Amino acid sequence: MCDDSSMESRLDEDNDQVVISLANEDCLAVASGRMIGGRENPYDLMAKIEVAPLENIDPTYEAFDRFRPRGDNLRAALSRVACRAIVLGNNDIRVFVPNELVAYNYFSAETITADRIDGDIEVKPLGGIRIEFSSLIK
Repeated sequence: MCDDSSMESRLDEDNDQVVISLANEDCLAVASGRMIGGRENPYDLMAKIEVAPLENIDPTYEAFDRFRPRGDNLRAALSRVACRAIVLGNNDIRVFVPNELVAYNYFSAETITADRIDGDIEVKPLGGIRIEFSSLIK
């Protein structure tokens, strides 16, 4: 189930890139494990955009835990994580975001290049997807 959000999206026509901007409350919703979305897909007005936690597509993903006794630090955890995206045949876009990127404000954006987006080449934006985060440090 998708939660309503204040997420905004636009099409950067110069780069053929979909840009998704998440407000603080959107980041916190995804960090808490919820999927957010809306019908504001600038790439196709009949399609939607959804943003979900990375664990929804990768059950082996383990978010950084500052209380983990193994001594894993946040910078090491951030070096291993990246957003993933799928563009479905109906042009719906689903972006899966690691908790580290929505729970901490160390990175403000990530660009997912077209070659790292799952889906038919005919329906992917050639410039990829840029997702921008505006979150508070936990």
